[in-house]
Amino acid sequence: MPKRRVAVFIDYQNCYHAAREAFHAAGDPMTGGQFWPKTFANLLASKGSGAVDLTYVGVYCGIADPRREPKTAAARQKQIAAWQKAGVNVVTRPLRYGNWPREPAEEKGIDVKLAIDVVMGAVQGFYDVGIIGSCDTDLGPVVEALLELKATRGTPDVEVLAWKDRQNKIGVAGAALVYRWVGDLDYAAMRDFTDYNL
Repeated sequence: MPKRRVAVFIDYQNCYHAAREAFHAAGDPMTGGQFWPKTFANLLASKGSGAVDLTYVGVYCGIADPRREPKTAAARQKQIAAWQKAGVNVVTRPLRYGNWPREPAEEKGIDVKLAIDVVMGAVQGFYDVGIIGSCDTDLGPVVEALLELKATRGTPDVEVLAWKDRQNKIGVAGAALVYRWVGDLDYAAMRDFTDYNL
């Protein structure tokens, strides 16, 4: 039986906050919650049945404006370089500075880009299993699109995340979704202790 091609699409900031909520206290260092995307993707892919081939790992994240937040921007560039060295595809969008510095800058458009890549990859037949690495309920329509493709074409399968002790996850009314659960051992295996600000 041929290996199933697995693509993992990671909303990094969403997963970072989920990891902090699941495995850290509020006062823990900001490195708490960081993880290695390639290791994370391999863990998620390995949780399924049968042989798999991890064909795509995409990390989607915002990037700070170096003129406004030079230290934050430099840290993210170091992080991206480490991810790319491990063979990860990184997609970035500039952060939006609405009421900054009174309010933190916001990610805008990154979830839309992730959604487009998930759907386009499915339509073009680039993978047999798509794992959406996010708990952002705004991505529910993406899951619905993949379920529709599965119903009409027989492929791809779609799977989503569930984190230890967190209720927030993507759901679709009337659909029994496959969840990839992220627990203590998973987090310990994928955790990134690097301080990219140094």
